Amino acid sequence: MNAKLEEEVKGQEYNAATAGTLAKRLSDEIKGAVKHLGYTRYKLVVQVTVGQRIGQSQHIISRCLWDKSSDGSATASIETETMFCSASCYALYHE
Repeated sequence: MNAKLEEEVKGQEYNAATAGTLAKRLSDEIKGAVKHLGYTRYKLVVQVTVGQRIGQSQHIISRCLWDKSSDGSATASIETETMFCSASCYALYHE
């Protein structure tokens, strides 16, 4: 996820008109990359947030039913001069 965020976001300027498209594209690409790792029995949920960086802070919180023995998650984020991007991937075991 870190590599994908750096590849797509590093050096870019924030643009409100294309932020939604960037978030969807990153979400799809991260989900596809994780699927190629062979997690066939997992439901994957990827959430990407893209926003303008203008001196504010950001806190992202999520909740879900969780089985500590089989479910997992990963998070990555990146900032540029004018934008931030945060991605979370949740892998939920499904029988």
